Amino acid sequence: MTLRTASTLAIIAVLAAGCSETRAPTLTAQKPIAPSKLAVAVNKALAEGDTGAAVTLAQLQAQAQPGSPELQRLLARAQLADGRFTEALYTLKAQAEANPQDTALSFSYGLALLATGQEEAGRVHLVRLVMTSAPQMASDVGLALALAGDPAGGLSLLEPAARAAEADGRVRQNLGLAYAAKGDWLRARDAARLDLTPEQVDAALARWAVLLQQQTPERIAILLGGSPEKLAARTQLTRAAPAALAPAASLGLSLPPICRRRPGR
Repeated sequence: MTLRTASTLAIIAVLAAGCSETRAPTLTAQKPIAPSKLAVAVNKALAEGDTGAAVTLAQLQAQAQPGSPELQRLLARAQLADGRFTEALYTLKAQAEANPQDTALSFSYGLALLATGQEEAGRVHLVRLVMTSAPQMASDVGLALALAGDPAGGLSLLEPAARAAEADGRVRQNLGLAYAAKGDWLRARDAARLDLTPEQVDAALARWAVLLQQQTPERIAILLGGSPEKLAARTQLTRAAPAALAPAASLGLSLPPICRRRPGR
């Protein structure tokens, strides 16, 4: 998994490196951390559900290197996972306007719009991104749209992406979750079982069902590594946060991580 992929698929993941035993580096203002190493540390914190630590790590480095769009994007992702939706939007707005060629930054900005309740603006922004400069992000944008209340729009991007020769398991699992968001659980199961064992399919559908009980901001935050319990406390949700939704340990909006392929595939 490359840093570029991790950045581009911001909503779609926690780096595989986040599951390693790598220790988060010590931050000092005198010795800024390279963005690639910081990404490992932040994604490790997100994989472990420690979104507060992820925000702190990213904030310190963004302050030390204020001109880095990559660090601003990483900070915004941590803020989204921690339920700090307005802060994430503020972090990204100026950077997205100043760096229109940075498609990963633009994607993160679209997610922040969705998470702050500006769903129509977010959908328009993300669709324009795919149509004008980042067709390779159709799967990611499609799932974001589906989870933000537009499953038909999301599937219009995801279905062609899943049929493409280069489609991988992540794309197919995103498709399955989008079908679930539409309420088409038969197709959701069919998509999930293309890459998962029967036991994993059942677990995936159970997690998707619980995830889809959440509102758009919480869906985005949870899939970026946020803790349902912490988000419930922050947003003062009246219902208890479901324990079944542990922070994702895979890169992507798609849940669950694709642990192993079915025999013969």
